Amino acid sequence: MGLRRVLDHSVKEARQLLHTGQRRLIHLLLERLRNRIIHDQFLGRAEPLSLIGNLGPLVGLAGTVWGMILAFTSLGETGGQAGPTELSEGISKALFHTLLGLVLAVPCLLAFGYFRAKIDTICTDAIARTARIVGHIPAGADCPEALEPGKDASP
Repeated sequence: MGLRRVLDHSVKEARQLLHTGQRRLIHLLLERLRNRIIHDQFLGRAEPLSLIGNLGPLVGLAGTVWGMILAFTSLGETGGQAGPTELSEGISKALFHTLLGLVLAVPCLLAFGYFRAKIDTICTDAIARTARIVGHIPAGADCPEALEPGKDASP
């Protein structure tokens, strides 16, 4: 569901709730709208950072396993007599891929955490401001026109 459709639906629900004077339900509606906007509009754009951050260590682990397989293969080919030279190629590949996984994961998870905290702060502030505005709307059947598009709610 697009952001525009979510907002239109929420305004329609808010009009109905204002008509019945159910201020608490309006606050719940705003909270639901906030959560939807956070997910769809903001966190959806930061998700790739989380995905890379979570998959990075798995890439590193796969490379580590591959490098260790190479090291043990060289050990097997020499009949258990492999020296440091034969083992070093597999071990170096294992360590390189471990490092690669960490280099991918750590910055992405740091950036994701930063952006997620920023998004939460912005959205929490927006919902608090909206709740204050809704708090000034009088309860009762004479105020649904305040939410009508294009109408000025001021006297």
